[in-house]
Amino acid sequence: CTNSVDRAKLNEDLISAAEKLHNVEFSFDVALKRADLDKGTLELENKLTKETFKANADLIVGCDGAYSAVRNSLMRFVRLDFEQGYIPHGYCELSIPPKIGANGEPEFAMDPEHLHIWPRHKFMMIALPNPDKSFTVTLFMPFANFEMIHNEQDLLKFFEEYFTDAIALMGKDLLITEYFKNPKGSLVMIRGMNCGFEDVRVLDGILSEFNVKATHDEHDTSLEKALQAYTDRRAKDLKAICELALYNYTEMRHGVTSPVYLMRKKVESWLHLLVPSKVIPLYTMVSFSNRPYSEAYARHHSQGFWLGVAGATVGLGTAAGLVLAGFKQRRQLGEVRDLMKAAFVTAASSVQKLIQ
Repeated sequence: CTNSVDRAKLNEDLISAAEKLHNVEFSFDVALKRADLDKGTLELENKLTKETFKANADLIVGCDGAYSAVRNSLMRFVRLDFEQGYIPHGYCELSIPPKIGANGEPEFAMDPEHLHIWPRHKFMMIALPNPDKSFTVTLFMPFANFEMIHNEQDLLKFFEEYFTDAIALMGKDLLITEYFKNPKGSLVMIRGMNCGFEDVRVLDGILSEFNVKATHDEHDTSLEKALQAYTDRRAKDLKAICELALYNYTEMRHGVTSPVYLMRKKVESWLHLLVPSKVIPLYTMVSFSNRPYSEAYARHHSQGFWLGVAGATVGLGTAAGLVLAGFKQRRQLGEVRDLMKAAFVTAASSVQKLIQ
């Protein structure tokens, strides 16, 4: 089951847990201006008073996001290749409130056991359930589309054309309020938080593996070895997750509308049930296992060959069955021709992928 978690509440819970540790100290409304990595010195600024001050550290971990000030400082000290690319798509968060049930209690407005997707080829909308019986809704689409919506009339016209059923679930007033209130964010990393949590798990495991202590002397090289091991092991996974994020976005907004895609996924599900250790769906590997992203991506491509074989077999078998059905029920021959066409398209596509 895939659930949505409110980020503000998650941050509060993590801070509350960390506050219980005697060696953790929090400083809010403080921004890093620059870091002298040779000396281990941080220049910080209080965002409220604009006062600057310095702090020293043996280890600086930059967890300050896509526009990292730590990384900018690091690039001044080492030969570091860095590239940040944007896609022409953004996102806006909306919501579906709970409905009131017959007993007067709040209920989910849709089935909470599923990820809900409204795929529209070039854009999409998804909804994930929350513990309070609401749904977090995210509208992903090109900025060009966002820029075409100037007022309430434009917004309602757009939703009536592409997401008619969602209007009743959201309510016009809430839709209008949230759309124009909430920011339109850029898509730098689609699975940023999930990847961030895995970064922590991997780093923690490596620090334990190299027996890194909270304090160490100048002759102790365990920390240096651990950080080098993290770089060697994790870099390829971070590259892979960028590829996976874009693949997943294209799959969700466009792929799920294709009969070829749906047949392939059905075959994959069957094979996973029959041989779960041999065929594992990509989403399962990424979201519900500790398998490294690079390994999951490589396995996904290697499985593609056999899925192509299976897809071609199923597609051709379906086509043959439809031919027989056509001969038996000639009055439905027109419908059969249409179904045969779809089946042969599926089979041809599978064979093409197999050959590639």
